[in-house]
Amino acid sequence: MSFIYSKNEFRRQVEMHKAKIKQHFNQVPKVFRNTELIYNNEIASVVEKMGYKAILCEGVDRYLGERTPNFLYQPAGTLKIKSFLKNYRLSDDIAFRFSDRNWAEWPLQADTFASWVHKVAGNGEVVNLFMDYETFGEHQWEETGIFEFLDHLPTEIMKHKDFDFKTLSEAADMYKVRDIYDVPDYSSWADAERDLSAWLSNAMEKEAAGRIYKLEEKVISTMNPDLIEFWGKLQTSDHFYYMCTKFWSDGDVHKYFSPYDSPYDAYIYYMNVLADFETTVEEALQDVKPVKKATRKKESTTES
Repeated sequence: MSFIYSKNEFRRQVEMHKAKIKQHFNQVPKVFRNTELIYNNEIASVVEKMGYKAILCEGVDRYLGERTPNFLYQPAGTLKIKSFLKNYRLSDDIAFRFSDRNWAEWPLQADTFASWVHKVAGNGEVVNLFMDYETFGEHQWEETGIFEFLDHLPTEIMKHKDFDFKTLSEAADMYKVRDIYDVPDYSSWADAERDLSAWLSNAMEKEAAGRIYKLEEKVISTMNPDLIEFWGKLQTSDHFYYMCTKFWSDGDVHKYFSPYDSPYDAYIYYMNVLADFETTVEEALQDVKPVKKATRKKESTTES
């Protein structure tokens, strides 16, 4: 969520994660995926300037119109970065509906799902299934048959001659953009609205988020790695997600993930921690000695 409040903090977090990928996998990432697929034209532009060639985002109906998410698009206002749009219908069949016994397609078999994917042939070049990693084994427990489903899915997909699997970088290199995907406002993959309302729809969420990002200058000024790391953890989007007060199906999802009894408890616990952290930061600032700026007399130069 940092992009919403601080471009500098956004870049710091991205570079930190990029360094971790290099450290553990000896790879330099070229495709960008933001938290909860939070996205708009400006994010895509900044990410492009940071050296990424593609970005993942939600295929939102209000921005797609009659178009399909099964092509690559170019974010409005960018030069060459490409957007991979999530096919949320097919993704949600696995992520949310797979174990729903009231769903007409339950129990979902790999060959059935593959047949739905195959219908894209002739009207698309990519099928992007984006979901939380914990979909497999946590959201969908082993008893649901999710692992057996995954065991058989690749074979069923490959039964159609026009289908294969590619990394995002390979697909970005292989396929051209088909149109402009213009997202002037923030979108995400969360809740029915697919916007920022999962984290910033009520006064509690807005106050909590505003206060933690307001600390940026002071935290960085402490030059204390532990405080900076802790400040980063307090920015985790889940903290604000737990404070959401939506009702109906979206509210049930928020409640399922939350360790708190209510959104109000989530807010109270967070603000108590934040208040303590603010005090710690102020105390740390008292220990930071002023750094005198070195001055140097400007040398005159003479051109021949």
